[in-house]
Amino acid sequence: LSPDSFRDIKRLDQLDLSQNRLKYLSPNLFTPIENSLIVLNLNRNLLSEMDPTRLAAVLLKLKNLKTLHLNRNLLFYLPNLIEMIELRHLDLSSNLIEFLADPETNENLLPNTNLIDLDLSANRLKQINENWFNQLLNLERLNLDSNQISQISEQSFQNLKQLKWLNLNRNNLKHIPTRLFYTLINLEYLLMSAQRESLNVIDNYSFDRVSNQKPIRLVDLSYNQIERIENRAFCGAAPHSTTFSTTKKSLFK
Repeated sequence: LSPDSFRDIKRLDQLDLSQNRLKYLSPNLFTPIENSLIVLNLNRNLLSEMDPTRLAAVLLKLKNLKTLHLNRNLLFYLPNLIEMIELRHLDLSSNLIEFLADPETNENLLPNTNLIDLDLSANRLKQINENWFNQLLNLERLNLDSNQISQISEQSFQNLKQLKWLNLNRNNLKHIPTRLFYTLINLEYLLMSAQRESLNVIDNYSFDRVSNQKPIRLVDLSYNQIERIENRAFCGAAPHSTTFSTTKKSLFK
């Protein structure tokens, strides 16, 4: 694309450049439309050949962008999108991403605060660190399907209090950390089917949550190799107690 490709356009709300062979975006490519663009689809291109820092520099100029599709670009590294504060929907699926933070500085790279829908499915994530999602206070949908996740910190989802839909299908989980979902008070759909490793036992309080005012509607544990579910797996412990209550408190309808 020539740097002047959009020179004569005064306003453009949506731009679909998907399923092409774009390897590089000029630094000033979107300058004429950077204030009006709301949706940008770069699905199925070859942007992995572009330096992540330069890719981020181009995207960060789109101050009012609300939806960004970067799926199927063979991206190894996540560009730094932390300053895209207006972004609501981000699709990074079907890439080759292993980390969601800068490997040198450990700085978060995901957009802050306003993101409500994040798709990271079909990447190469092996673990979920406790700080990767801690700024996504309004996130409602998180798709981690078809990664290689074998480790999740107990605090990984602690700030996602608006989360309604969480997909962990087709990963490598052998164990569900106690209280992993504890602060997810609005969670309605939890998908954990078809773990590639043996998820044999569901321990007590695996699905404990701080509040049962909004019970989870669906938990999908199908196509696993579960041999035993402890009798308090779907129960909550007594509040503000260091020992678990012997009274069951169901968190599900």
